[in-house]
Amino acid sequence: MIEANDVDAEFVAECANTLGFLVKDWGFSHPEIDIRSNVVSVTFYKKEIAIECILDKREGDISVKVVKLQKGKKPDVYRKNAKGNLVREYLTQLLIRKGIRDISFPDPGDLQQLARRRANYRRELFGYARMLQRYGEDILEGSAKVFGEQR
Repeated sequence: MIEANDVDAEFVAECANTLGFLVKDWGFSHPEIDIRSNVVSVTFYKKEIAIECILDKREGDISVKVVKLQKGKKPDVYRKNAKGNLVREYLTQLLIRKGIRDISFPDPGDLQQLARRRANYRRELFGYARMLQRYGEDILEGSAKVFGEQR
């Protein structure tokens, strides 16, 4: 792990602010923060799952993934385990599989006073938070059922 810079600190602050409802309202852990040279990961844990907010600094890409925990820890594999079972997936893909088509990132408002980069973080994270609150109750309850039947 490397020392945080402004980009890292801004992303972590926006994750804590925008997704703070996970801790306050749904009983998730306070976020675990992992800062590496090209990726910042902010992870909230509850029961059988974790919610990962990831900033890929090379691509400037933000994503939110849901992770099926193994004995309370994130799996070492990226997406599927050795049995072919899904253990990590984009939130949007999980919602689409549930039949949700409202995958949008509406303007949260009050972005004018923020620097462009930070406004971008807030807009995207707000969209993911909205999707979780509207369509992800099973995820918010900490259930791994969203991953479906496993082999």
